[in-house]
Amino acid sequence: MKDSTINISSADSSVVIVASDTVATYNPAYPGGFKSRLGNDSVVAKIELRETMQIPNGSAPANHRNSLLQDSGTMAILLAGLLAVLVTYRSGYKYIHNIRHSLFSVKMRDFEDHTMDETKILSALTANSIITQSLFLFIALAHRYQNLNEILYSEIFPHVLILMGMITIFYFAQLALYRLLGYVFGTEAQTECVLTGFKAVISLIGLILFPIVAVSLVEPKLINVMLLIGTISYFCARIIFIIKGFRIFYNNLLSSVYFILYLCTVEIVPAVLLWSISAYVCSVF
Repeated sequence: MKDSTINISSADSSVVIVASDTVATYNPAYPGGFKSRLGNDSVVAKIELRETMQIPNGSAPANHRNSLLQDSGTMAILLAGLLAVLVTYRSGYKYIHNIRHSLFSVKMRDFEDHTMDETKILSALTANSIITQSLFLFIALAHRYQNLNEILYSEIFPHVLILMGMITIFYFAQLALYRLLGYVFGTEAQTECVLTGFKAVISLIGLILFPIVAVSLVEPKLINVMLLIGTISYFCARIIFIIKGFRIFYNNLLSSVYFILYLCTVEIVPAVLLWSISAYVCSVF
C-alpha cells in the first residue's frame, strides 16, 4: 500500500511538494505451514500417517493334478480321430448309410461295392474307435483303482499310448479269431458277413463313446454316470454282434454248444484279460 503527501509553494504562499511511499508488510498466519497433526492439512498428509499394504501370510503350495483335458497330446489324438471321420465322410457316406445292414443282416448284399473311399472311412472309424476306447478305459481304470489314479495322471500321454497299443492288438486278435471261426464252422460268405458285422460294431462303439468321453473330460462330476452309460452301450453293441453271429452259425443243437464255447472264448475271456492286463501294465510303467 502506497501513501503520498503533496505540499505546494507559490509567490504568495509557499507550497512544497514532497512525495513519500510506504510499503505495507504481510505477516503470514501460518509461517510453518498447516499442521497436519491438527487436521488442518487436507491435501498432503505425512508419510507415516498413510496406510501401508500388509504382506499376506500365504499358504503351503498344493499339488496340482493333470487332467486329460489339459494334456495336449491326448487331446490332439482325440481330435485327430474325429477329424479323420469328418474328412472321409463326404466320400464314404454310403458306408454310414449301410451300417445298419452290416449290424443286423445275415445276408450279404447282392453286389459288393467296396471302394477305396469306403475303405478310408472304415479305417477312420476304426481309428476313432480305438482312440475313444483307450480314453474310456483310461478313465475307468483311474476311477476303479485308487492306486492307479495317481500313476495314470502323473504321465497321461504315455499311458494313453500304452492302452491304445493294447486295444489295437485286441482288435486284430479278434479279427483273426473270427476269421478262424468262420473258416472252421462256416463258409467264406459267412465269414465275410461276420467280419463285416464286427467292423460295423467297432465303428458304432467309437461313435457312441466319443460324446461320452467328451462329457467326462469337460464335466468330471459326471464320470460315474458316463462310465455307466458307456459300459451299457458297449455291451449292447457287442450283444448285437453276438446275436448276428448266432444267426449265422446256428444249424442244430450241437452248433448251440459250439456257440456257447465261442461266447466264452472270444467275447468274455478276452475282455476280462484286456481289463486285467491293462491294469497291470499301467501299474508297472
